[in-house]
Amino acid sequence: MIIGMRNRLVHGYDVIDFDLLWDTVTDDLPPLIAALQEIVRKKE
Repeated sequence: MIIGMRNRLVHGYDVIDFDLLWDTVTDDLPPLIAALQEIVRKKE
């Protein structure tokens, strides 16, 4: 899903749904960051 979002932003910039982008940044990104931080913490 992350790759799909990146591809839409890079290749479809003229048709970006900014409401969807904002929802992704505010709703989906924080849990992803927390999960990645936990993985990094466990590796240290």
